[in-house]
Amino acid sequence: MNKREFLETLKEALSEEMPASLVRENVQYYSQYIEGEVEKGCTEKEAVAKLGAPRLIAKTLLEVFETTGQTYGSDGNQTAYQDKYGRQNRSEGDYGTTDGDWASESIKNHIKFSKQAKIHLVIGILIAVCVIVLIVSLISALLPIVLPVLAVLLALSYLQKKL
Repeated sequence: MNKREFLETLKEALSEEMPASLVRENVQYYSQYIEGEVEKGCTEKEAVAKLGAPRLIAKTLLEVFETTGQTYGSDGNQTAYQDKYGRQNRSEGDYGTTDGDWASESIKNHIKFSKQAKIHLVIGILIAVCVIVLIVSLISALLPIVLPVLAVLLALSYLQKKL
């Protein structure tokens, strides 16, 4: 997929539920991103491939748009809004982060959550392995004692039946 196809697909997907001014800003942002990657030495197709599927990007942008409580003035331009924590935000045309990274804050939060989920998974696996090792250790420590006792009990039971 080339840049034009990517941007057209993105624009089409965003146009269904987002104001035209914000659609233009998003398309412009991704156009500039692709141009920046080309300037760094990537081909246009490589830059588009790095971004992924335009419909998936549009879906993510629409979800963020719907959940951030953004409001638009009568002229259709984005105005200041409060996020769910009551902080004032104004993100017109700025979908990057303060450190100049191309990722949006919502994507960074998703990545952070994914890292936290992976850490929790690893900790859970380690705990499970420790419990299994503890059980095996107890069984192996008790086996030399329990096995002869069981052998004696079986022998006594056999002898009682014979007599």
